[in-house]
Amino acid sequence: MRVFQKYGVDISRMSFDKIRKSRNTLLQKYHPDAGGKIEIAQEINAAFDMLQRRTPASRQLEPKPQPHSDKWAWAGHSGLTAPNTHISRHDFADPNFVKKSMWQLSGFSNEEWTIYGFNGSLFTNIIVVYGSSKIFYYMAIAMIDLQTKGVIPLRCRAVFVHPATSPDLYLIYADGKYYEEGPKKFVLKSRDVERINRSDFIRKLPDLLDQLNETPANESELVLSE
Repeated sequence: MRVFQKYGVDISRMSFDKIRKSRNTLLQKYHPDAGGKIEIAQEINAAFDMLQRRTPASRQLEPKPQPHSDKWAWAGHSGLTAPNTHISRHDFADPNFVKKSMWQLSGFSNEEWTIYGFNGSLFTNIIVVYGSSKIFYYMAIAMIDLQTKGVIPLRCRAVFVHPATSPDLYLIYADGKYYEEGPKKFVLKSRDVERINRSDFIRKLPDLLDQLNETPANESELVLSE
């Protein structure tokens, strides 16, 4: 509660859904591109996570062991040498800043997630991070910035994520709308993920995105494969 009060939000009488929306509003406000700091976003996310896991009993969360400071860089890395850990700019236009931030915001998760930026024709940016489903909102923001403010600025029509433990894709952003609380699941075959930019696969996506507004709110699964 004190963290939210610190940033001007009284959650004492809020439903959990309203607290979640307040969290998202604060994250937008304190986004680095809006003049905020990643440390503030991490503090807000940590407070929300604690509220989410709190039980009626006076149970206290066990402190997490301090992880290796460069572990974030190993997400998706398969080379024999150590991965590059250099961060040239502290915003989401830097891939390594994205990787480190997602790891921190997820509470130092060990889960690998691939984030895809779709410009309407191709998956033009792909990055593997350590993360979790709890930070889908931040994954979306990070990819949008990486895609639109990177070395070669591109349109970002949609953001998809894919967990290492499943071949399925989850849509977490499309055409200005975030789906972090109700991601759309695109059912795939494992080979589709391996060849995600092949033409027959890509041709289906724009039409499906166009149809999203007509999809019933409770329909969260969309079949992309034949």
